[in-house]
Formats: sequence, C-alpha cells, structure tokens
Amino acid sequence: ALVVAEGLDSAFREYRLTRADDRPVGIVPGDVLACVVARNEAPRLPFFLDYYRRLGVAHFLVVDNASTDATPDLLAAQPGVTVWRSDLAFSRANFGAGWFEPILRAHGVGHWTLIVDADELLVYADGETQPLPALCAALERAGKRAMDGVLLDMYADRPIRATQVTPGQDPRQVCPY
Repeated sequence: ALVVAEGLDSAFREYRLTRADDRPVGIVPGDVLACVVARNEAPRLPFFLDYYRRLGVAHFLVVDNASTDATPDLLAAQPGVTVWRSDLAFSRANFGAGWFEPILRAHGVGHWTLIVDADELLVYADGETQPLPALCAALERAGKRAMDGVLLDMYADRPIRATQVTPGQDPRQVCPY
C-alpha cells in the first residue's frame, strides 16, 4: 500500500533500507535470486552462499539487520551479492516482508526468487541432479507462479548452547536430527 500511495522510495525510507555497497546489482534475465535477512550470521554464510550457488542461485539480495559480527565484511567480499542495511527491528519490518517487498519490486520482477533465512536450506525432490533454474522452468511449464514448502527444524544430539557450526561447515553434519 505504501508503494502504491507514495512510491518505492518511500518504502525504502519507511523500512530504513540503505545500500551497503555501491556495486551495480548485475541481475540478468533468467537469474534465480535469493532474498535473505542476515543478522550476525558470519559462521553460517560461507556454507549458505556456496549451497545456494550450487543449486543455481545467481544473485543474493541481502538485508543486513544491524550485524555486529563479520557479516557485513563477509557479504561485501562476495560476488553476486547486493546488500542493504537496516537497523529497524525485524518485527517492525513485518518479519522481513517490509524489506523484501521494495527490494523485490525494484530488482526481482520477472525472476524466480527464494525467500530464505541464513539458517535455512531448500531441499527438494531431485535437487541433487536438478538445479533451481530447471525446477523453475518446470514450474513455469505447469503454469505455477510459486512453490511452497515445509520448514523442518534440525537438531543436534546435544543442547543448543553446545551446538556450534564452524564457518563453511554443512549444518546438517552438526544437526542431523
């Protein structure tokens, strides 16, 4: 409603979204995108980015929600990643939707886009052999505009406080249950 009433820039201002880099966005037709909120996710990001790149994500649109760890530097060093910052509370941004909506209106129209958290891995039938662009093409042929899924939390065999994932490590090795 805000975008319709006052324009796209007003939504960026309302949700305190500012670009964290000055690189060109560089999205091309056919790219599969991932839209992500990150807050202090530096240990998870190396595996996360690699995982989704292997699946076929061509570009990441990331909102850094006031990270105090190495997340901003890690993201700035990555190719194919465009970063915005916001210090607005996640809940005040409609649990991320207030950030994703203007970013995707500006950069995601006409693209298949995953909306995932930095601790979420998309697993789908034939994902080991069928990359995301092929899955998206199959969905288009079937007349689909979206695909839903089930969120399955994974756990370790020890308390959460004792569960640590090292940078670059597959979290499913630590949390197989």
